[in-house]
Amino acid sequence: MDLSDDQIRALPHHDLVNYFLQMREEFNEFQSSSSEIEKMMDAELDDLKAQLKRSDGKIQQLTTEQMRNKDRQDESRTQWCQVEEQLRRENGELREQCERQRERIRKLEQRNDVLETSDRNKEYLASDLGTKLDSAIEKIAMLESELYERQVAAEEMHRLREEQLRTTTERPRLIVEPLRNDPEILPDEPSPGPSKEAFRMSIDDVYMEDVQHHHQNHHNDDVRMEETITKIDQVSIDDNKNIQEKQQQQRATSTGGAGACINRIVKDLMTKVERLDSILSTIRVTNSSNNNNANHHLTTTRA
Repeated sequence: MDLSDDQIRALPHHDLVNYFLQMREEFNEFQSSSSEIEKMMDAELDDLKAQLKRSDGKIQQLTTEQMRNKDRQDESRTQWCQVEEQLRRENGELREQCERQRERIRKLEQRNDVLETSDRNKEYLASDLGTKLDSAIEKIAMLESELYERQVAAEEMHRLREEQLRTTTERPRLIVEPLRNDPEILPDEPSPGPSKEAFRMSIDDVYMEDVQHHHQNHHNDDVRMEETITKIDQVSIDDNKNIQEKQQQQRATSTGGAGACINRIVKDLMTKVERLDSILSTIRVTNSSNNNNANHHLTTTRA
């Protein structure tokens, strides 16, 4: 019941007392309720203070954690920046290396193509050289057989000449006279030209001339045969040297190309064939010259 000051003054004493008592009861109730509320507020305040302390501790802990996390974040950021920079450098290096490898692969492919073409050319060359080598070997075998036949013929000719010399040493002495009928010439009338005594010669002179000619031919044939034999020996020595050099070169360059070795072998075989051809041509020339000389000498001796 709320009354103004004028209304309170206008009230009688009894009403004022009742009003006072009522107001005191309300005051007491209010005081008791306010004390309870104060206690409750104090309890709540204590709780709030405790919560505030806990919150302050949590805030302080969170701030420290935040600072730590911030430091860690800064460190991790710097580390990640360094890692990113390093990865960028590595990426650039790898790209450059990739480009170099691609260029190298391109060059290797080109080189592989060149090597494949060279291998094909070498195979064709090897097949051609193989055919040439086979033909050269066949030609060498034919020339060796012909040379052997020539040597056998030369030995047979030498034997026949020795037999001819033995037979010429055993034939009887004869007086060789001109086979013509000369008219009787008086001693006081000399005939023109040489006389009979000039035409007469003993078999000793003919024999000596024949023997000297045979000895000279025999000596020349022996010299030529020795020269041909020395040439053949020289060819065989050169072949052996070439074979040894080839073996040494093959040992030294065992990883070399087969084309160069085949070229050297074919060249050596061709030189050997040329040498044997020259030797056989010289033998043919000497044999033909000897036969011509022998025939000419026989015709002269018979005449």
